[in-house]
Amino acid sequence: MKKILSIIAHDVRAPLGSIQNLLFLYKEKIISKEIATDTFESINDRLANLDSTLFDLLNWSSTSLPRSQAIPQDINLQEAIHHLCLYQKSQFENKNLHIQTHISNDLRVFVDPDHLNIIVRNILNNVIKFSFNEGAIILSAQEEKDQIILKIQDHGIVFRKRKPKTFLNPFKRPT
Repeated sequence: MKKILSIIAHDVRAPLGSIQNLLFLYKEKIISKEIATDTFESINDRLANLDSTLFDLLNWSSTSLPRSQAIPQDINLQEAIHHLCLYQKSQFENKNLHIQTHISNDLRVFVDPDHLNIIVRNILNNVIKFSFNEGAIILSAQEEKDQIILKIQDHGIVFRKRKPKTFLNPFKRPT
């Protein structure tokens, strides 16, 4: 449970810190009312995203308890990914990132939707964080034999070859 709380705290601190910094700058009259007003829409989007993320994280933590089980459903992958991208819209816009999706409209997956949302949202948050401004993010999916392969490609900070192996450890601290 301590590890789960650590993950939740990490995912909550970044957006709250940004909001807190903006409010401080406005209160101290370091930024104008016009700049603050322009930024409030972005703050509202980030709060909506944070609320959704907290809901997903709490839901995920409850599924991590011993008696919880995944409940897979047949879902349209393109619609699920589109929905996730809408939640991240303000973050994409803040870095002027261009999103491309190459997922067939008729591609269906049998997966727990909550688990899919948590996994893809976490990956997208990291992709956004480590992507260069005005970069591109490409989401694609294809069917190979009895599997659906979802790929998320970005043009951000490069990890050394040995690092991706540690990504499968969910409680490893990022460097």
